[in-house]
Amino acid sequence: MHLTKKARAVLGYRLDKFKGENLFPQNDLDGERPTGTLDKLHTQANESLGFKFRPYDCRHTFATRAVENGIDLVTLASILGHASLRMVIRYAHPSETHKADAIKQMETARINARAKAV
Repeated sequence: MHLTKKARAVLGYRLDKFKGENLFPQNDLDGERPTGTLDKLHTQANESLGFKFRPYDCRHTFATRAVENGIDLVTLASILGHASLRMVIRYAHPSETHKADAIKQMETARINARAKAV
């Protein structure tokens, strides 16, 4: 599995902190009661902060940032575990700025090609 340095550090911390193979064990070492489900905590956090946030929003953000940073769709599909590019397109949402930059890049390439042809 390919991870960023920060993600590796977070996961490494959890592996060091808890015994066994689970990153989020039922009876962790902090003395608190185990979390039955994340859904209830997620709902409570959203309500108290006034957010409308779904955990899958993180996948959308990751896919969008990956595309904006030049990761090709085939590689991104593999990273996300998608069998088709159709699913990747559902997750990646390039910003207006990114789209404008793409048009500028095409225009620059066209101008440079003309200059070389002369």
